[in-house]
Amino acid sequence: ISWDNLAAINRRIIEPIANRYFFVADPIPMEIRGYEEEFTAEIPLHPDYPERGVRKLKFTPGKPIYVSKDDLELLKSNEYVRLKDLFNVKIVEANEERVIAEFDSVEYEKARGHRWRMIHWVPEGKPCEVLVPEGDELIVRKGLLEMNADLKVDDIVQFERFGFVRIDKVEGDKVIAIFAHK
Repeated sequence: ISWDNLAAINRRIIEPIANRYFFVADPIPMEIRGYEEEFTAEIPLHPDYPERGVRKLKFTPGKPIYVSKDDLELLKSNEYVRLKDLFNVKIVEANEERVIAEFDSVEYEKARGHRWRMIHWVPEGKPCEVLVPEGDELIVRKGLLEMNADLKVDDIVQFERFGFVRIDKVEGDKVIAIFAHK
């Protein structure tokens, strides 16, 4: 059986039980200009099971949010992106040190109509390391996990746009997870 087939079988088993969270690998601060109110995004823990509740991520004017260096290729000057469950922004400047963006609009429909790419973010986060098997090695992806993610050892969750993971250790605020597959 191939690894792809094994992942597909496993995905069918764990997808219904795995709550969703944002994990930002290799975080870069993003400054957002032009939106001067606090905004709390309420995001379902699982899109198919609303009874599980929501997680709340708060945008605060004047404070950066963090996006993944993996998304840097999407963050080009004068391009627009949708910050998942938050709002739409126009990129002013982007490099490996920081991103500057301007608020555009709140409406998801506008982003969908223009086919703008969607990226995930965290306003602040707890340190998280994901151990990713690559050949005979384990690659460590360091980043930030949602601050309010209430995770315990052996929880199986999905880090949105990253993959399914099993929580291996929780040491104070630091979380260590093991990557399973996309």
